[in-house]
Amino acid sequence: MKKLIQYSMFYALIVITRSILTCPHDGDVITEIPTQEQHQKLLINNQGPSVILYYMNQCRYCDHMKPIFEQLANDDQFDHITFYTVNGPAVHAEQDVKNILNETFEGYPTILGFNHGKIMVKEIGATDHKKLAALLHKINTVKKS
Repeated sequence: MKKLIQYSMFYALIVITRSILTCPHDGDVITEIPTQEQHQKLLINNQGPSVILYYMNQCRYCDHMKPIFEQLANDDQFDHITFYTVNGPAVHAEQDVKNILNETFEGYPTILGFNHGKIMVKEIGATDHKKLAALLHKINTVKKS
């Protein structure tokens, strides 16, 4: 019985350590930003490399982009990029992007890519897989260590 407890504790330690040390893309690869406060913090503190997909509910173009965005978020060649989604109208994203980044917000979907606190990519409107992948390559190809 004592050995069983020791093995159980050892197994638990391995599982916990692994979850602490693994990449943030393990599990959910896209983080949804649900509040305006979290969105503002993301824009102010974001050093990247990261990409944000701004969408709105019941937007057919946004619905077209979400699976493409998710597929690329799961692609190993982009595992160094942190992926976010933001329901723009729900968190007043247009106002925050204008006030914090001095950028215009022209519609949905909009994609912003960051690195070192600067916007590296801005894409307005729906795009295809190939073009979005090319945009993601522009953010930065240096992997996290």
